[in-house]
Amino acid sequence: MKELKIYTNFTRQNLHEFKDEVLDYLKGAEVRFEVKFKVSKIVFDQYTVTLSLDAQVMNDKVNGEKEDFVTKAEYINLKPEMYGKVIKLNEQNMMISGINLRATKQPVILTEVGTNRKYKVDVMTVIRHLAVA
Repeated sequence: MKELKIYTNFTRQNLHEFKDEVLDYLKGAEVRFEVKFKVSKIVFDQYTVTLSLDAQVMNDKVNGEKEDFVTKAEYINLKPEMYGKVIKLNEQNMMISGINLRATKQPVILTEVGTNRKYKVDVMTVIRHLAVA
């Protein structure tokens, strides 16, 4: 494990170096836990530094959307690999992002690329637009 540099006091000049060193030190945790660390706020005086550290999950398993889609796709005659595909619907690019089995008429959830607005459509619309694409 890499040793951290010893600081006797903090200045504006060495604060960025300190931040980069802390993020380098956390690289192993990023790989191990599949997250990305980001320092969002730094408050300091001569002898103390307070860092706000944000961690963002880097895989789809935590939010479960992809896993959920894969398990439900066969029930409505879609293929699991259709998740994330982009189709053009009403001159807008829409990404297939989910399934709601309780919505029997329009169970497929589309997300508009760029705005992230969500729409519901029927299965045949998705199949028809994927065949064109």
